[in-house]
Amino acid sequence: MGETEQITCRSSILLERISEAMGKNTISEKLKAWYADSLSLLTPTTAKANIVELQIASLKHQHHLGIMIASPNGDSLWSSGNCDACKAFIMNKGAGEIAQAGILVEQFHDGLIIASGTNEILRVIYFDGESLPGILQASVPGIRLSNSELHLLMQILCGLSLRGASEADKVAYETKRSQFKSLAARTGFRTQTEVVRSTLLALTCNVLESASNFTPTILGQHNEPEAFLNRHYPGIFRTCRITTGEGELLCVAETGPITGTPVVWLHSQTLPTPGQFLTDWTSQKNIRLIIPFREGFLGAIKKPFTLQKHLRHCTLDIVQTIDTFCGGHAHVVANSTGSPYAVSLAADYPDRVDRLTFCASAYVGSYANQPVRRLTRGVKNLLSTNEFLIAKMFERYLLKMSNPAGLLEILKSAYQNSPRDMEIFTELVSSPIGHLWIYESYRMSRHSVVMDIAMSSYDVWQHAHKISCPVLFVHGRSDPINSAVDARKVSDLITNSQFVEIEEEGQSLFISRLAEIILLGS
Repeated sequence: MGETEQITCRSSILLERISEAMGKNTISEKLKAWYADSLSLLTPTTAKANIVELQIASLKHQHHLGIMIASPNGDSLWSSGNCDACKAFIMNKGAGEIAQAGILVEQFHDGLIIASGTNEILRVIYFDGESLPGILQASVPGIRLSNSELHLLMQILCGLSLRGASEADKVAYETKRSQFKSLAARTGFRTQTEVVRSTLLALTCNVLESASNFTPTILGQHNEPEAFLNRHYPGIFRTCRITTGEGELLCVAETGPITGTPVVWLHSQTLPTPGQFLTDWTSQKNIRLIIPFREGFLGAIKKPFTLQKHLRHCTLDIVQTIDTFCGGHAHVVANSTGSPYAVSLAADYPDRVDRLTFCASAYVGSYANQPVRRLTRGVKNLLSTNEFLIAKMFERYLLKMSNPAGLLEILKSAYQNSPRDMEIFTELVSSPIGHLWIYESYRMSRHSVVMDIAMSSYDVWQHAHKISCPVLFVHGRSDPINSAVDARKVSDLITNSQFVEIEEEGQSLFISRLAEIILLGS
């Protein structure tokens, strides 16, 4: 039996247990969907869109609720809300015991834990005790429980009979019977089974409404990044939207095994080429590649920012990504114009970055490359004076990029002194699909591209001395944009850094050697 068949078999057995325990009603259907969604992340298929919506803004300030998805050894894969109790429960109970149990409902600390698991993934939800009466009002409006009634309710949810509850609390059985009669009168529940069904329904609905937890969505006109990925990277990326601390949706794409080692990749003005994922190296190397999209990348921009505000805004988005998908810290890899955001992240949030890799890092200063220097200066000046002219300028570039010859001419003006870069781009543009990939990347990302170009003139490296994690610079010797000499100057500003220079490469080495770059930093 193959691995996927084993997972399916185990999941079917667990779903049967859920139905037996909960009865054939609404709650069992919600729990089954809840569990099935976890498995779908482990074995994504191209038959349906691998798109997930995570509305976690409401969770951010709901300290009563914590939710965590963890790997078989208990490491957090996705989390939100108050997750300290979830982590403590996994450590106390043991990830293996949770997986074997299938479904657990237990009192823990001052609240209630609901956990489910397999050998591949664990899910743990925590409700603090004070929140339970309020949540129950969703199913029984106006309910008011005494402390003893609430305590008995939690005992029943955790599988105790009235006699077991009386023994646990060392009180008379009649005391518990009296408390249950009072509980039943207040709630309208007649049996302990009905108490369990209705209460778990209220708790599950609260989780689904608070987190919209892994609810599949359908591609549409408002899902531009997902549509782009579906066209050019079919079956490769899972995409999620999480709500940031500022109440805005952030698109995050990821690929590789969900239980793999997380690597956060800060993109340049394009993503890695689709062809680099044909070898399935992420699975072979157990890498979970996570890419947060910067404001305006592959989609419409909501509001303009100054350079400093844009930098701060994007840095906080990366922090949110690391906290949500990586358990609060990760290996970060920044390519080219993604470098300023990595510097800001590592300088201001050192606990989020285990190690940092810069690829073709942008040097802040006076570019030796005259076309690039003119472009960055012009964009910076227009950004603060006339955004209309920036829009017109960008439209001119897009018009020229819309045909392969024009795009190659633009690329040649910047990369003509690098035979390796021109070789890579010529091969890409010669293919209709490759040309469309580059053109659409720029067409859909105009705000992000403009901000990245202008950011090159903003001295983010002034904070480089604050970076304390291990740092690796990977640079092509013939890079015509950011010279290796200039990149070494930046590397020297960081105490704990190393420099790898690849002789035969230029600025675009991530297009052909992404896996190697990531593994070098690991």
